[in-house]
Amino acid sequence: MRKLTSFLIASALIIFSASSFAIPVRYHFIGEVENSSFGYEGKAITGWYEVDYDKYDPDDSPHLNSLLSYSLKVGDIEIVADYTFTETDIYYSNGSINGFWSRTESPYESSGKDYATDVWEISFSDNAPNGPSENYIPSPQTLDFSQLKTGNFEIYGDRGVWLPDQSFDVFWLTGSLQQVDTTHVPEPSLALMFALGLAFLVGLRRKIR
Repeated sequence: MRKLTSFLIASALIIFSASSFAIPVRYHFIGEVENSSFGYEGKAITGWYEVDYDKYDPDDSPHLNSLLSYSLKVGDIEIVADYTFTETDIYYSNGSINGFWSRTESPYESSGKDYATDVWEISFSDNAPNGPSENYIPSPQTLDFSQLKTGNFEIYGDRGVWLPDQSFDVFWLTGSLQQVDTTHVPEPSLALMFALGLAFLVGLRRKIR
């Protein structure tokens, strides 16, 4: 009876944690700088944007606040926008998401450089012809950005600062993006539950042997 109880507990922990792995979801992209205020044209970009359904508030519709966070690396710069100050519009037709536009205020440069970044806009599309616009109520099942392919970004500063090329100017950076991969990012508590469930099962297997 004790073994059966332990097995049920382990199974419950694994099933519950695994079912939650889809939230949040991180979509990775690559890209290239097209224009900048400090000579970074042509530099390669890597980064991601992350979608967390738990941040969704239906009262925000049609502008979905605090739904996305994102990060972009170019050269020795990494600019990050957390969920706190983001506003997102999602375009939905033909039964799925076919694009989004998101804006954040006060993104920051994570290495500690003070480039006075002020606004970051990012957008992605599936490049398909737009069908009739449909009413869209997000859910864990419909909040799927995996079919999006290409995008753009613009990052602007609000005052002159010393930039990476040692010029004194306002920070701005624009370019094109291409989505390349998707990963799940479980919350730490869910990852712990999954690990505990596996530990239970391993322990039971050893006892049975």
